[in-house]
Amino acid sequence: MSKMIQRFVTLLSPLRCDATSWYAALLACWLSYGLAQTDYDYGDPTPEEQAHLESINRARADPLAEAARLGIDLFEGTEPGAISAKPSPPLASHATLLALARRHSQAMLAQNFFSHTDREGLSPFDRAERAGYFFEKFGENIARVGTTGASNTVRDSLKLHDLLFIDENYPQRGHRVNLLDPEYREIGVGLAYGPLVSDGRVFNSSVVTVDFGARPHSEALLTGVVYEDRNNNARYDAGEGVPGVEVAISETGATTRTAQAGGYALPLSPGRYQVMLHHPVWGTLQRVIAIERYNVKLDAKALEWQTDATSSAHYDSRSGALHLPTVRVIDDTGRTMHYRATLQLIASNPVLRFAVTDLQILPGDAPAIVSAKYHAMSARLHIDHVAVVVPGETQHYRAVLDGVNTTHSRIEFVLREAELLP
Repeated sequence: MSKMIQRFVTLLSPLRCDATSWYAALLACWLSYGLAQTDYDYGDPTPEEQAHLESINRARADPLAEAARLGIDLFEGTEPGAISAKPSPPLASHATLLALARRHSQAMLAQNFFSHTDREGLSPFDRAERAGYFFEKFGENIARVGTTGASNTVRDSLKLHDLLFIDENYPQRGHRVNLLDPEYREIGVGLAYGPLVSDGRVFNSSVVTVDFGARPHSEALLTGVVYEDRNNNARYDAGEGVPGVEVAISETGATTRTAQAGGYALPLSPGRYQVMLHHPVWGTLQRVIAIERYNVKLDAKALEWQTDATSSAHYDSRSGALHLPTVRVIDDTGRTMHYRATLQLIASNPVLRFAVTDLQILPGDAPAIVSAKYHAMSARLHIDHVAVVVPGETQHYRAVLDGVNTTHSRIEFVLREAELLP
C-alpha cells in the first residue's frame, strides 16, 4: 500500500508600523540617540536563514526579474503606488531582529499557534521594544509549510520566500509590499523546524518569521556575503558561506568578520571607501565602494581571490602588519615548502625592520598564486606585488627584504629596496 504524502502552506496577513505620531517618533529618536552605529551586531544566521535573506535581497535588487521568475505580474493585487519596479536597497541582518524572529518562529512551532501576536498577547512591535529595538518603521511577515513526508530545510527556506513574494489571495499583497519596501534597512530572518499538528495530522514543518526594521539616527550599511560558488550558479546557496573573513575599511579602520554563514555588515557615513577583504589563506581582495543614504551590497566569491591581482601581499600602515598569504620557501637543498606569514613592523629608522609574528605551513598542493618567494641560500625575500594601504589610498610596490636574523626563535627582515608600481 502506498502512503499519501500531504502538504500544507499557510501565510498570515503581514503587519507594518510607522512611528508617525510626534510622540512615537520623539520616543524612538530619544531612546536611540547616541546608540548609532559605532558597533554593529550582524548576528549569526544559519545557512538557511542567510539563503532566505539573499533571496529577499535578490528580489529587492530586481523586482521585475523576481516576479518573472515566479510567473506573476509584479503589481498584481497591489494598490497603486504600493510597490515600485525600481531596485530597493539591500537589507542587512541585525542580531536583535534575528533573535526576535527566531524566538517567534520557535514559539509558534512549540506552542502550535500561527499569529503575529504571541501567547503573552505581545505584538511584534511590543516584542521589538522590549528587546531594545526602537524603530521608526517596523514590519513582520510569517509563513509556514509542512509535509507528512520528509522535509528539506534548505528547500523550505527558499520556498517560504517564494510564497511570501507571490502572496496569493492576501489583500493588497502586503507580504510582497514588506519585502520590497525601500525604507527598511535591517532584517531578521528566523527559521524553525519540527512537528506541527494541523487538522489532527502531524506535519514536518518549517516556520519563518521575517522582521523588518529601520531605526532613527542609523547610518547606511555596507553588507554582503562571502561564499564559495560550488555549483557555479553565480549566487549564494545554503552551505556555501565563508566565515571569518575580515572586512576592513582603509579610511576609517573599521573592521568586522563574516559570520558562520558568510554574511557581514558595517555602518558607514556617506563617502567613498576602499574595502579590504582578508582571508587568512587566500589573501586580500581590494574593492572600492561609494555609499550615501542607503545600504550598499558587496559580495565576494572564493574564485575572486584566485583571479584578482590584489590577492597578493598587503601592508596595513595603521597596524604595521605585512600579510603574506602564500610564501614559497626554497631551502638550501632546493626543496620547496609553502607558508602563510605575517611580518610586524618593529622599527622604521634608519630602515624598515620587520619581525615574523605568525608562520604557518600551508597543506596540500602548491597554490596557484604566490605572494612572495624566500630563498634560504641568500636569505632574501622577494615580493612582486604588495598593496600598501594608507589612509585615503592604496599604493602598489615591488619589494625585496633581507633576512638579518633568521634563528629558529626569531626571524627578522629589513627592507632592501621598494619600487612603486604604475
